[in-house]
Amino acid sequence: MLLPILTFLLKIAFVSSVIYEKYYAGSTSIIRTYVPPNKASWKVPFPNYSPVRYSAPCDANKHCDPEKLSPTVKFNSIDNNVDRRSTGKKYSINEKGFPMNPNGRTGVEGRGILPFYGPNYVVVSLITRSSKPIEYLAVKNADTDLDILGIPAEFVTMPDSVKITPKARTVIKEIMLKSYANATIEEIFNKVTKKTTLLFRGTLDDERNTDNAWIEAIWIQLADSNVRKLGLVEVEEGNNPLGLHWTPLDISELKARLQRFVAQANLSITDSAKQQAREFAWDMRDQGTAGKFKTFVNILANGVTMVNIVLTTAALAG
Repeated sequence: MLLPILTFLLKIAFVSSVIYEKYYAGSTSIIRTYVPPNKASWKVPFPNYSPVRYSAPCDANKHCDPEKLSPTVKFNSIDNNVDRRSTGKKYSINEKGFPMNPNGRTGVEGRGILPFYGPNYVVVSLITRSSKPIEYLAVKNADTDLDILGIPAEFVTMPDSVKITPKARTVIKEIMLKSYANATIEEIFNKVTKKTTLLFRGTLDDERNTDNAWIEAIWIQLADSNVRKLGLVEVEEGNNPLGLHWTPLDISELKARLQRFVAQANLSITDSAKQQAREFAWDMRDQGTAGKFKTFVNILANGVTMVNIVLTTAALAG
């Protein structure tokens, strides 16, 4: 009885923290319709809402949805090798048959410059090796639209089958072929991708989002603690097209970025709990004994706060 009450209160207290710029995705001609913060949620009536519609032409070399939505598109499911499911709960479909951004109104309807209506997935591959300090593979020539601390990030259509971004995987393999047989390389990839850590999974605050198309990110860590697999790959900025190179990992900055993602994502109660557990596991692994104790105390304190909320709610409910 207590959990449904708490869940209800948390849901009605949620307010989207996403604030978009006046112009859509760096454009100086596509102006977003103003959406007051208290009108962002689809649950709040906004009878005068009339957003500009924009869907960029499809690139001939890329798969994307045409502006006119096909009636055969299957949202909230896998459709022709495109995962149209959200990382959270199922999203709603409006009366015109278009998916509705779970983070609410954006001031622009249509597909925008994103390839698909509904979720568009970005996989972020954090590949680390435990040298001193801990290092990660960074991209020098990063797509500025996807630059997350220089970590390899790429749009994909089937995110659950991708652990290492396709472009980074290709470059790493080309470098490894100079020293290893193809079969050995594939074995290394298989071992590394079987043991991964999910750091974040949710919607991504991005200026390319529209009412009907949005970005969701899956952030994965692939750790080579003993430097026996991918950690052995010696890459330099000048010997590969992506400018991949090993660089020290600023864990505090990484945590700060993850926390911003979580604050902006429309996570369910269950997903929020899972995300806190991931951050707790990261802290416990990263800190010494004193740090672990402090983190554990913080978790207990948060737990006590949650219990107090539940008990207070129960008392109010009579």
